[in-house]
Amino acid sequence: MKVRYSEVVRSILYAPAYAAMTKCLFGEAGLDVTLTTAQGGGKSVTALLSNSADIALIGPETTIYVQNSEPPTKMPIFCGLTATDGFVLVGREKMDKFDWQQLKGKQIFALRPGSTPDLFLESALRQNGIDPIKDVKLVNNVTIPARMGAWLAGQNQYAIFTESDASQLELDGKAHFLASIGQTVGYADCTSFMATDKYIRDNPEPVQRFGKGKKMLSKVLIAIAALGTLPCDASAMSVKFSWTGYRACSSRSPAFSVSDVPAETARLAFRMVDKDVPSYPHGGGTVAYRGQGEIPAGAFSYKGPCPPSGQHHTYEWTVQALGQDGKAIGSATVAGQFPPH
Repeated sequence: MKVRYSEVVRSILYAPAYAAMTKCLFGEAGLDVTLTTAQGGGKSVTALLSNSADIALIGPETTIYVQNSEPPTKMPIFCGLTATDGFVLVGREKMDKFDWQQLKGKQIFALRPGSTPDLFLESALRQNGIDPIKDVKLVNNVTIPARMGAWLAGQNQYAIFTESDASQLELDGKAHFLASIGQTVGYADCTSFMATDKYIRDNPEPVQRFGKGKKMLSKVLIAIAALGTLPCDASAMSVKFSWTGYRACSSRSPAFSVSDVPAETARLAFRMVDKDVPSYPHGGGTVAYRGQGEIPAGAFSYKGPCPPSGQHHTYEWTVQALGQDGKAIGSATVAGQFPPH
């Protein structure tokens, strides 16, 4: 299933999503995800509402703005990603001990009014006794791509930047870290996955697969820790099969054709799920792999497709390529209706 995914900006904070793509975890979930970077929440909203993106990662305030607007199309949140703000406050002068009161009467280089970073910054100021309207001037008329150039050109005394821009500025001696906005404000949803209500209504399956938070993110973290457990060339692996001539309720596996299997593969693990009754334990099996492109029928035993009389169910096979150590190094999925039309 193809999913056009738009992120609001490129950020290290979204590493789990990048890992899910580069480690082929979206592909393992049966999704073909293409990524674009909108460079701004307004542009991400436009991408969703104009149908040039299916799913977007944006600040949660955008769904409220759209909800309160006149157009009938809305953008519900279906999954969260970051649990606090990732921006840091920097200044041009190094300070041994920073006090928020030092910001009074100064200019702070912020982001678009009403954006998540802007709202978190205002909250941090209020928590430290500073009125963001009366006590400081928030400069937020510079677009995201132009912010770094504006700071380097000498504009403003203080600013908020996210990583890795903040660290690079400090390494270059162009800014000095003062405070973490997220640490100051505490936990709160900062960026969330959303789609239009029409897309969610018409495409519930890819939304569910995209947002299977705990399962996907646990795999992402494992992949990050393993540094290479699931190489992305695994996305080239493919599998084919057919239910034609297959007897209902049989325990003999069908024949499979596999291609572009990673060279280090020692075994292939097969597992089938009834997409109409996903809780039913059909199971699967494992076969030795020695470079063969064909897996004959009956290679393993499992609980075959057995839908009620008169019904057609969709069954999906997931095939994992396992290395000598038993770790997954590739995967592919294929689905077909039974009985076949």
